[in-house]
Amino acid sequence: FYGHPGKKLLFMGQEFAQLREWSEARELDWDLLEEKPHAGIQKFIKDMNFLYQNNDALYYNDHDLMGFEWMDCQSWERSTIAFVRRGKSKKHQLIFVLNFTPVEYDDYAVKVPCRGKFTEIINSDNQIYGGKGRLNNTPMNAFHAGDQWKIICKLPPCSVVVLQFDYQS
Repeated sequence: FYGHPGKKLLFMGQEFAQLREWSEARELDWDLLEEKPHAGIQKFIKDMNFLYQNNDALYYNDHDLMGFEWMDCQSWERSTIAFVRRGKSKKHQLIFVLNFTPVEYDDYAVKVPCRGKFTEIINSDNQIYGGKGRLNNTPMNAFHAGDQWKIICKLPPCSVVVLQFDYQS
């Protein structure tokens, strides 16, 4: 939801994956943060908040069609999607690539909006979030495939990968 246009909202306890529904009769289950999975979710949300605050592609064009573009919303058989978020300049644009299945893709080809270099800035499979560390450690260069630009990336299972790029015509 951080990648989609619009205001962001987390209900109490979601920032660390509280197991019980929130109730005004008791405090949040802060003791869960002693467990790695819950601490990992909290770190991921913290990093996504930092990304949101420091990258205008996630809010500047929320109400303008140019701020969001689907790159892939047709891969229903693989349950993957990809979309671009654009800010006020050609610099520091973002592409989100999401995998909603438990299947890992080592060589996932995804359409991108332009030529250039795409650098991973957040990967939910990072070990600091409790993942297995299947990261894209080096920038990916777009290549021309038919009438489209594409990159090949590692797409871990049940994950989101956020890549940053500068628009090039």
